[in-house]
Amino acid sequence: MIPSNPRVTKLAIYPLDETATVNKKNTTKQITPLYKKGMYSFLKTDSITVNGTIGFGIECFDLETKSTNPNGVFSIELLVDGKRVYYHELEKFTFEYSRFVNAHIDYAEKQTHGSKIQKCFLSKNNQLGIYKDVIDDGKITFNDDSTHLVTYLVKDYVGNTTEINLKVKSTTQAINKPLKNTPILNNCIETKSFNYPEATITVPANAAYDDYIFSYMKSIQPKGFYSNLHKIMNTKTALQKSVSIRLKTINLPDSLTSKACIVSINDKGKRTYVGGEYTAGWIEAKTKTWGDFAITIDTISPKLKPAFKFHKDSLIVDLTKEKQIGIIANDKLSGIKSYRATIDGKWVLCEYETKKDLLFYTFDEQYQAGVHTFNIEVVDDKNNRSTYTFMFKKE
Repeated sequence: MIPSNPRVTKLAIYPLDETATVNKKNTTKQITPLYKKGMYSFLKTDSITVNGTIGFGIECFDLETKSTNPNGVFSIELLVDGKRVYYHELEKFTFEYSRFVNAHIDYAEKQTHGSKIQKCFLSKNNQLGIYKDVIDDGKITFNDDSTHLVTYLVKDYVGNTTEINLKVKSTTQAINKPLKNTPILNNCIETKSFNYPEATITVPANAAYDDYIFSYMKSIQPKGFYSNLHKIMNTKTALQKSVSIRLKTINLPDSLTSKACIVSINDKGKRTYVGGEYTAGWIEAKTKTWGDFAITIDTISPKLKPAFKFHKDSLIVDLTKEKQIGIIANDKLSGIKSYRATIDGKWVLCEYETKKDLLFYTFDEQYQAGVHTFNIEVVDDKNNRSTYTFMFKKE
């Protein structure tokens, strides 16, 4: 059998500071290599000229697993002029560190286009522990007038290897754009608080993966909301830890303070519950994603309906052939916080399958036959309650 080597679908070249360039621009360059008969090549238009501190990335997958996630290949190695500058081996890492995968990949590219490019350089706060023999965090400085050979070596779990070679032309011609207002670069390993008249954002130490330039903008109050719209950073920037967001309410009635909450709002207007508690005119909540935030209220109780078929005019539902009692519980905003089920007034164990919005009780073998009353109460995160009661028989 002919070995199935890992397949490379994309290369990426990153300028890693404000003055670094790829093809005379301070923006990332992506290349799609041509593949034919086991060999990779590039178009003439894919020529690369670099200056300054540069990082490289690669999207690849194992032909056996058809997977483009970081588990798809066993190892990735990067060499520059034959010298190893980066290497990782990926077998297993604990669940505790799994979220650091967001530091390993090009998170912004994944969010924007769905690509899964693995960076061959390290973020400042990357604690995955899969890296070996990494020199200068895998970041290469190009400041001469020479051509350099960049080699990627990708292996699968049985040792099949794909090698791809990319020539880059280094230049001494740097861009020196004087910045009128040099933005403040915040250290990601320090706690930072950003205070505005209607918002306070606190970023704990090691919440971000790299040093960052913080951005904030206030927009007009959306219709039906109880605050202005607060644009905080952007959804293309990943977080390892939750950050605290505190927003000032506008015209929130005293009677609704217990129902008030922060939501994030995407480009299509969809609201996602963040949560929060009211204190003296402010709502404070924690989130692991950046975006656009505002204050709304949740006064709508969860909707409950049976997951089993029955005649609508039936006073007593026949569940003789059923193994479970299933109730679909749907809450559009804050989500299900708690539930309690009883049969004939006695508590019974009910389980919750969140992906299907399904609450279910499973009959045991010793269940007594006869007519019974089932009752369930469901409470969402803002203490809106719903109950569903019906009689059933079991023979």
